[in-house]
Amino acid sequence: MRLTRRYLALLLVLLLLCVGALSGCGGKEESAAQNEATSAPTETETQTLPDDNEIVSGLIGKGQLVKEMTYDYVIVGGGASSESKVWLKDQKMKMEGTFNGPKMTFIFDKSKKEFTTYISGQNSAMRMTLSEYNGPDITTPVDYVSGLVESKYTIGGTETVNGMECKVLTFTSEGSTVKEWISTEYGIVVKAQYEAGGEMTTMEFKNLQIGTGAVPAGTFDLPSGMEVVDINGMMNLDSNK
Repeated sequence: MRLTRRYLALLLVLLLLCVGALSGCGGKEESAAQNEATSAPTETETQTLPDDNEIVSGLIGKGQLVKEMTYDYVIVGGGASSESKVWLKDQKMKMEGTFNGPKMTFIFDKSKKEFTTYISGQNSAMRMTLSEYNGPDITTPVDYVSGLVESKYTIGGTETVNGMECKVLTFTSEGSTVKEWISTEYGIVVKAQYEAGGEMTTMEFKNLQIGTGAVPAGTFDLPSGMEVVDINGMMNLDSNK
């Protein structure tokens, strides 16, 4: 009889220990679940996408960083077309092409506010101030983008032009409907179209090379032995007589 009572007492103690252990485990699991529920986000964060002005401002900012590049400049419109090669580095620019017959070269130096031009095959060149320039269009891909600051435009999506991903912008300027394709990588115009009076003019900047080394050394030098006639100097001498 004594053995039975002792046996029952031992069983009771073991039972109590098991119940206590199970209660402890359950409490830890419940506490962990409560912590997870507390740490989980209660609502989804909303991501704000940039508007058109922010997108274009970003492109303009990229374009201002481009200081050196070369490209082929092609213009088609009004039943005519022209193609020229352009080298651009900092304040200097060189354009070479066939304009109204002869092959001509123009070298611009914005820091000196002057340009020099000569006809291929001749050994003399003329130098004049930029204010006297009346030759082919010298608007650069960066210049086109800078003009967007004062325009009201719409973005029509993304297209690939001349191997570059571009944002397509449309706006009105001086009565003309303008469409421009702007590189998302460099922030420069790759292609532009102007429609006025029922006629379409297209400008393209092809074979673009951008960055340090794009313009070879000596590009803006005149051919050896070429004589330069300073038209501005001659005019100043005449005015002083």
